[in-house]
Amino acid sequence: MRNALLLMGAALLAASVPGTTTQRVQLLGQRSSPQDLQVSGELPGVPAGQTRFIRYVDLSRLAQVSH
Repeated sequence: MRNALLLMGAALLAASVPGTTTQRVQLLGQRSSPQDLQVSGELPGVPAGQTRFIRYVDLSRLAQVSH
């Protein structure tokens, strides 16, 4: 779970750096694995109060950065 949070954080940082290409991940309605990242809050295209999941494999494909 910690790795998934680190990957998500790195992806968010990479998306905020000017000149980088924004990558998108698919938000799923159901968990497909215990490793999936659960997200909630103000998500684009998702009704308020609902939870979505991002597959670990999709997170691991995002660009990784280090500072």
